[in-house]
Amino acid sequence: MTYSPCADRTNDPQDWFIRSDGKQYSDEDLLTADERRRITLSVLRVTGETDDEHEARCRLARNAARNNRRRQMLARRRQAKDLCWTRCEMRDTCLAGAMERVERHGTWGGYLEEELTEIRAEQARRRRRRGQPTLLT
Repeated sequence: MTYSPCADRTNDPQDWFIRSDGKQYSDEDLLTADERRRITLSVLRVTGETDDEHEARCRLARNAARNNRRRQMLARRRQAKDLCWTRCEMRDTCLAGAMERVERHGTWGGYLEEELTEIRAEQARRRRRRGQPTLLT
């Protein structure tokens, strides 16, 4: 959990990536053990169905729920990225701070964590080409 400058600038409850304490949080597990258990219990047995067939249907139901959660999560991440790029006056400061602190979760300066990792890798390649020491992160 890391402080985000966005917390000083937003009070919008739709900004899911910033919690009220001003910190960004990584996405939770797609499904908790309790959710998986509830899904399994909700799949009723069909007359004449074998245990293997029932377990296969339970697995399909859990996978469908997991995929739906993943789609929701990706939509939220895209929304966070769009908000950073279009509405945030602190975007450059946020990005510089995230790069300095080597942030691993969240949306920083309009970039997702995967993009920040790629930016860091490109910076390291440039430093190596120039003969500068590479910082280990």
